[in-house]
Parts: sequence; structure tokens; C-alpha cells
Amino acid sequence: MGSDLSIMIAKGLGKVRRFKASSAVVVGGGVFFAGFIISSVFFINAYFTQLRENSDLRKHVATLERREKATHEKIYRMREKTALLKEYIRLMKKPSGKLLERIARTNETRAEEKSAVPAVPVKTVKSPEKEPKPVTAESESSPVPQEQAGKDEAASQEAAPKTTDPRVLIDGLKVARKNTSLNVSFKLMKTAQDSLPLRGYVHMIVMDGNVSPPQARTFPHEVLKDGIPVDHKRGQLFIIKHFKVLRGRFFLSGLKHVPDSIRIFVYDKDGALLLDRELPMKAAG
Repeated sequence: MGSDLSIMIAKGLGKVRRFKASSAVVVGGGVFFAGFIISSVFFINAYFTQLRENSDLRKHVATLERREKATHEKIYRMREKTALLKEYIRLMKKPSGKLLERIARTNETRAEEKSAVPAVPVKTVKSPEKEPKPVTAESESSPVPQEQAGKDEAASQEAAPKTTDPRVLIDGLKVARKNTSLNVSFKLMKTAQDSLPLRGYVHMIVMDGNVSPPQARTFPHEVLKDGIPVDHKRGQLFIIKHFKVLRGRFFLSGLKHVPDSIRIFVYDKDGALLLDRELPMKAAG
């Protein structure tokens, strides 16, 4: 009984409440609440510390993502420059392909003309000194017109459009530059009047011949071989019934002016070339 605590509560006159409590219970309760308050302070401090660390980590991750994006863009530009330098070196080491094609066409034209014109014998007068050779229509014709005709035919074949299947046309080319990006849009139209959908892929290549070596940028990104996309399926997919507006975006970092031309390749779903057309950029923009 000596270890019990007597607690008296007085409320007004003559109203006194009295009860007893064990001192061990009171001391134990006080120790428990004191430990709870101290531990709560540590837990709250650890929570705010972890919150600050998470916030710093999120900022660091965002910074790394921006650096990764910038690194990917640099790698993309370096790959384009590498491809252009390889193409430039190849052209410097080997003669122009167009020149070889022109020579081959000229030789083929001469051979066809010789085989097509029959030899026509002409009556000659015998001479005791030497026997004259028969004169043919081929020998009477001058070789200069044949060579000129071969050149003209080669030039006409070279000037002919590269389209293997005129099933699509390009109209309304628009060019708009904003800071370091170049936005291109045009209308791709079917030439057939039917309502059957046409599915295929489009590659856009902007070219700048005013710098050395010439620079080219592709949309979508694709490796070029002899100026032609390697994989047609990596182009921009389109499905049209009559016409469709297609858009492309190029990054022009390092260029102070708009490239001078754009080359557009249109393939069908099987890889057949429908259109290969080069348009001036400055006149269109």
C-alpha cells in the first residue's frame, strides 16, 4: 500500500474525487510515452531525409535523360557525316557512274546502228593499177552524226524521269525553317481514279551541294548507298485512296541556310520504286 499513489481531484466546493494508482504503472507509462516521442522524432527526420534524397535522384535522372537525348542526336549526325564522307571518298576514287553509263550507251548505240544498216554494193570501174574496194552505205555515212546521235540519245535517256511506275505524283511542296529544324510537307496523290488504297513507304533526303563535301540528311533516318536508301521498309508508311499530306522534319545544326534541293523516293509495299523526284528547296520554300 505504501507504493500506491493517491490522486485527488477537486471540482468546486465539497466535490473531491480521490483514487489510487500504482506507481509502477505511472512510471512505466511515462517511460513509454517518452520513448515514443523520441523514436517519432528520429523516424520523421529519416523520412524527410529520404524525401530529399529521392528529389535529388529524380533531378539527376532527368539530367541524364537530357544528356542521353543530346548524345543520340550527336551520334545520328556523326553517322550521317560518316556516310557522306564515305560516299565522297568513293566518288573521288572511282569515275562518275553517269559518265560510265553514257559511254556504255554510246557504244551500244553505235553497235546497234552498224548491225541495223545493211551493206549496199556500188558498181565500180576496174583499174589495172589497183582494185577499188566496194563502197557501202555505212562507209558513206559520216561517223560524226552517229557519235552525235549516240550522245543525244544518252542525254535523252539521262534526262528521262527515273520513275518506274507513274502511279503517284507530288504537289504543293512547302518548306519552313524554325531555329535548327526544317519542316517539309507535300501532297502525295494517286494518278489512278479508282478507290483502291495504295500502301507504301516514303524517304525524304535534303541535299546541300554548296558545301564540301556535299551534305545530305534523311527522314526517317536511313543509311544511303549511292544516294539511295538501303532498306525501303524503314521509310515513312503511307496509305492513300486519293491523296495524303506527308510531313518530315530535319535537324540543320551547323547550316546557316536552307539546303538547295530535296529528293523524294516513293516505294510500294513490295519495294517497287514508284517515284524518284528531286525538287528545289529555295524555290519551293
